[in-house]
Amino acid sequence: AVLYEDDDLVVLNKPSGLAVHGGSGLSWGLVDAMRQLRPGEYIELVHRLDRETSGCLVLARNGPALKHLSQLFRLGQADKRYLCLLDGRMSETRIEVDAPLARFEAGQRRLVRVAPDGKPARTVFHALQIFSTVTYAEAELFTGRTHQIRVHAAHLGMPLAGDDKYSSRESLKRWKRLGLKQVFLHAHRLSFEGPSGVALAFDAPLPAALKAVLDKLE
Repeated sequence: AVLYEDDDLVVLNKPSGLAVHGGSGLSWGLVDAMRQLRPGEYIELVHRLDRETSGCLVLARNGPALKHLSQLFRLGQADKRYLCLLDGRMSETRIEVDAPLARFEAGQRRLVRVAPDGKPARTVFHALQIFSTVTYAEAELFTGRTHQIRVHAAHLGMPLAGDDKYSSRESLKRWKRLGLKQVFLHAHRLSFEGPSGVALAFDAPLPAALKAVLDKLE
């Protein structure tokens, strides 16, 4: 689903379950599919989303645009907002997590954890709706580390609903009974200055599968 397109970039609403590129046993990903659909065109990833995460993803259509946009994301000059469901009640309407993250391997799994010697990572969670035992929230990213929101949520003791990497088996089973078959994390809003100097903002609606779970809570 193309949310926006001009001569410099394409913004897509990536579905959950689709990797952004091939590798780690995958022969292809979203960027490879786009290149197949648009043979001969310049198509490069500006940033990444986890395979399980849906929502706004930016692709560059030329070299100068890629350089400009990559720098914005690297320097934290793109406003990135995610919708998520925390398995726990937020004690305040705004909680900031400033905790460095480092990668590690657990058997065949590549994971991330809070570690003093990790890379700086900052997330702010804004409560949108607090239920009896869970919180529907918006996560504002100030850095872009792998699994950042997922690990910071777990660090607070409120892992994301449906997260098969950072939550318990009991929690996963409970969410599956409610119909959640993926991690509840969606990149719903993205804004930044485009290569032409114009301010751009994009919104991707919450996927039907996630909305259905939220409706059951209400």
